[in-house]
Amino acid sequence: MSILRIIYASFLLFAAATAVLASNAAEERARLTPLIEEFNDWVARQNFPVNKLKVAYIDDNVRVGTIATDDIRDKEVYLSVPWSVIIHDELIFQTPLGPLVKEVEGRLGYDNFHRLLLFLLHERSNPSSKWKPYIDLLPQHFSNLPLGRPIEDLAELREMSTLDAILETNKSMTMRFEMCNQSLFSKNPELFPPSTYNWESYFWASNILNSRAIWMNGKRHLVPLLDSINCCGDTYKLRPHRTVLANEQAVTRANRFYRPDEQVLENYAQTNEVYFMHHGFFLEKNFYDCVNIPISILRADDPDLEFKKQYIQKNIGFAYPRNDISKFCFNKENWKPQVLLALIKIRLQTRQEIEKGVELDQRRVLEEVFNEVNQYWQKYETAVHYDDHDLSTFNLNNIHQRCLAFRITERKVLLEVMSSFRTYFVDHDQIKRHSEL
Repeated sequence: MSILRIIYASFLLFAAATAVLASNAAEERARLTPLIEEFNDWVARQNFPVNKLKVAYIDDNVRVGTIATDDIRDKEVYLSVPWSVIIHDELIFQTPLGPLVKEVEGRLGYDNFHRLLLFLLHERSNPSSKWKPYIDLLPQHFSNLPLGRPIEDLAELREMSTLDAILETNKSMTMRFEMCNQSLFSKNPELFPPSTYNWESYFWASNILNSRAIWMNGKRHLVPLLDSINCCGDTYKLRPHRTVLANEQAVTRANRFYRPDEQVLENYAQTNEVYFMHHGFFLEKNFYDCVNIPISILRADDPDLEFKKQYIQKNIGFAYPRNDISKFCFNKENWKPQVLLALIKIRLQTRQEIEKGVELDQRRVLEEVFNEVNQYWQKYETAVHYDDHDLSTFNLNNIHQRCLAFRITERKVLLEVMSSFRTYFVDHDQIKRHSEL
């Protein structure tokens, strides 16, 4: 086949794919429009103490979001969701499932996550549920997430710690489902019918909680309307989101001034890895982003290994991992994590030096940390010409391109970390030379 035919064939495939996406987006918008109206009507009936929002269809990428219904001043309370609307973990005991859940918890321990998950699935199957307009508007699938996908779809994440995190999350989710299935679902099919309580619905509810739950007083909650607010695109510009539970209301203050019909956004203040895994997006400008690098804290052949493990747990307050490996978050502002420096110092010292309180040269410790970062860096195989690629040109509906774009974003953060190390070493050497003159 000639090169022109290949180009033409590729163009036809791209055009066809674009047409399918446009058709799907139009269908999704048509499906959501009446659900959005029903949800806004439902919210109006719930007598929120304060509400300057309504849900709206934003665009074909983010789908649903919130817009201001009135001027919202910076720092003013713009949303107070009453406790009667919030889905919390005690609600499970108001259902026929409650006694069995309490019995299982007596053996397995308290679990806020599964209380919410089981209640959500119970209400999802209840056509007269109080929360039906809210549940109907929730995402029906999570095709934008890397979770639950075959390993072949995640090839662009090879050698990245994010791939390990995804595989660990998949494994953990499967194990938790099996626990529920064995202790509740399979033993009580009359209360937990397989049509409602199965792997597909469990996967759906888990992702709903992981992507939408609001933490208040140390517990997860599902907070209708509040959890429809999208994340801002530049976390450098807005204060981090904070909702407090006060007077049986989930109270949220504005992070800036908003005009009527303007989309209201919150700063989720999470890393891109969290966004990518649980929300299906990531940000190019993310103050909170970092690269999680797995580091073996101590050497397996260290003759003082057991002494050092005990010393770390007692004096550093660090829970030593069973497999000797922990992940540490690196970015431009946090390129030398202090806990890691303390741990690496112990790695480099003998028992006698530790007991005598011998100090190590800071540069020697940082060189050891840099070697760990550099080893991780060497695993990257992304072509250099991608470094300055405009990510807006990527088709993020394609899982392979989305993974590649995420890889490039992380690689840029790692480049900044490497640059910080090199700047320190150059400055340190210059200061040392001047002091020796």
